[in-house]
Amino acid sequence: EYYRLNDEATESKVRKPVSRAKQPDAIISEIDQLSWSSSKGYSEAKIQQEVNNLYLLCTDLIRVAVFNKDAIDFYNMNYVLGFQVVEHHITFYLTTLLCDALYVIVEVSYIDVPMSLEQVPAFLTSLDTLLIISNAFWSNCIVSTEKQEQNKRNTLATPSFKEMVSESRNRHRSCQLRF
Repeated sequence: EYYRLNDEATESKVRKPVSRAKQPDAIISEIDQLSWSSSKGYSEAKIQQEVNNLYLLCTDLIRVAVFNKDAIDFYNMNYVLGFQVVEHHITFYLTTLLCDALYVIVEVSYIDVPMSLEQVPAFLTSLDTLLIISNAFWSNCIVSTEKQEQNKRNTLATPSFKEMVSESRNRHRSCQLRF
């Protein structure tokens, strides 16, 4: 498996309408000979200046969930790993198709990446967390042996996707989602 910065995700090309041009910031993919194969994870990242912009963070989390859902459908995966990087904080999520049309995303864990040499000893205590995430990835993010076509559903179109997020861009509001 390789972690790569994204240029264009295959599974998103299949259903990408013109209005959804943005792709994930990074992808975890298999490499088969000289080409990228199935994608097993996606990431969205924000810089330090955006750490308090809850609107963008919420939108990125929805995007990670949508990319994961597309990969589950396109590659017939059991689970797909998603993670959101905000400044030096990384939150990991696993997404699965649980049953008929029910895609579930669960926060697995989070870690803080050291920003200086003084923070490295504290980071070493989180290696067990990284090991748990690694084990979850390698044992769950695999191609499913079962056909789940009857359980899959279409991905939200961009207009529906935008309806989920409040029109108001108050970056301090605690939740930007509408149900």
